[in-house]
Parts: sequence; structure tokens; C-alpha cells
Amino acid sequence: MRPYRSPLLVILAVFVVVVLFAILRLNLMQPRDDRNWEPEFANLTTFEDLGGGRWRLNDLRHWTWNESGPGQTIWGERIIDENAVSALWYYVQPFGGWEGIAHTFLVFELNGKDGGAASYIGVSVEARRQTGEVYSALAGLFRAYELTYLWASEKDLLTRRVLYLPDELYGYRLNVPPQTARAALRHFIARTNELATRPRFYNTLFSNCTNELAKTVNDGGGDFIPYHYSFVLTGYADRYLHRLGYLGGPDSDFAAIRSAGHLNAIVRANAGAGEMAFSRAIRAGLEAAAVPGRQVSADDAVSRR
Repeated sequence: MRPYRSPLLVILAVFVVVVLFAILRLNLMQPRDDRNWEPEFANLTTFEDLGGGRWRLNDLRHWTWNESGPGQTIWGERIIDENAVSALWYYVQPFGGWEGIAHTFLVFELNGKDGGAASYIGVSVEARRQTGEVYSALAGLFRAYELTYLWASEKDLLTRRVLYLPDELYGYRLNVPPQTARAALRHFIARTNELATRPRFYNTLFSNCTNELAKTVNDGGGDFIPYHYSFVLTGYADRYLHRLGYLGGPDSDFAAIRSAGHLNAIVRANAGAGEMAFSRAIRAGLEAAAVPGRQVSADDAVSRR
């Protein structure tokens, strides 16, 4: 007589084998930088140290965007001086129909030479998609994408988000002193150069657009942004920064700050302007409606956790 085998046990055994195979496969996967990338992610930015705080930024993206996609597709270089960094700006774009999910990125403001006009460069941590791939938060849990630190002009980043990906966009000036913004830039440069030689996988939970920003800002040893659920539910990151004192004044209302930071109309109205004129228009709109705040230290942030 053949031994009786419960169908439930057979199903369970098959399930365990499938799960173990999937785990093994994931562990054997290695990140690469030589895939057939979507054009907007084709180039990896690198920084060349010129000494004295000056850097040559290679492969800065400054594309133009419209409702149907990219217009001009220009990659260039720019020489920046970390000593000229004077401010840090934070942008949030909720998407997917739920406010708890959003894309976030930073823009550095650099003073111009001899009192000239300021310039702006942004860094956006993204899932580096291959040709034909569509972003999926679920797929991002399973090593579907490599990680990239995408550097671009402020106009590129904002017009792409408003014109091509027409969700609501909000912008804020962070209450941090220039030396904190400069230290953050140095850490982002280090991480960007590291990715160029040691690729990593994107992960929806552990290496996403928001917690990579926070980890990099914290690289200097200061607990500027203590861990919070908004590292995963990224749409709540601006609320958390407000609670820590990085947005607005001590008694300011977050809803008022967010309303003042709504950028879609300003971006659309100035999409045809040059890069410097575009950024001036963004500043004029944000600063006219801004709620004043004071600069925050790491100790201040920890005390407000």
C-alpha cells in the first residue's frame, strides 16, 4: 500500500521550494551599470575633484520637457564650488492617488561669483529603469532596478515632474545653515562617485528616494534626520521635516506651509524661460509665500523626535 500524502502537505512543500528558489535567485543577482537604460537614466554622473572645494560635475542632465516627454536631451558638465553653497531646497511630489507615497529630491543653491546670479543643481535618487520598464513599488522590493543618483538642473527636474508627470509638486527651503548644506553636498558627491564604480540595487523599503537622502545627509555623524516611518511612507516626509523644525517657524501650521509651496502653476508659467530665469521665478514664488523659520541643528532635530 502506498503511503498517504496529504494534498495540503504537498502544496506546502512546493510553496517552500518555490520561496527558497526565489530567495536564492535574488541573492545571486548582481547590480550592473551596463544595461540598456531608458535614455533619461543612460548617463551616470561623476564628480572630479579640482581641489579647494571645486568639482567638475560630469554628465549633468539638463533636458527640456513637455506633456509628451523630453524635448532637447542635453548632457553637459559644470564646475561647482562647494564653498558657494548657500541653501538647500526640498521638493515632494505625491503620486499614485495616495498622499503617503511620493517622490522627493533636493536642490542646492550656489551663490554666483562676485555677487552674480545664483545657480541651482539638483539630485534625485531614482530607480534606474531599463528600456521599456515601468516603475513598480512592488518590483522595487525584489532587485528589479539599480539605484542611481541623478544630477540635473532644477528646471529639468521640476518641469519633468509637472509637465510630463502631472501630479502636484511642493517645494520648501530647508532651515539649515550653509555649512550643513555644504557638508550634505560633499556626502552626496561621495555616494555618487561610489555608485559609478560599485552599483547597488534600488529597494522600495530600504534604498528609496527619501531614505537615501536622509542617510546621505546623516553621513557626517550628526543625527540630523532620525529614522521615521516617512522613510518608507515617503509622502509624509515633509510633515516630518516640519516637526523637526526644518520647514517654517516653531509655531507654523504645516498646511499653510504646504499650500504656499505648491508649485504647479509657477512651473507651467515659466517652463519656457531659461534655466536661471526659471529658478528665479521659483524662488520668487516660494519666498513670497514662505513662513519664516530659524536654522536647525542636529541636536534640535533629535529633541523634536
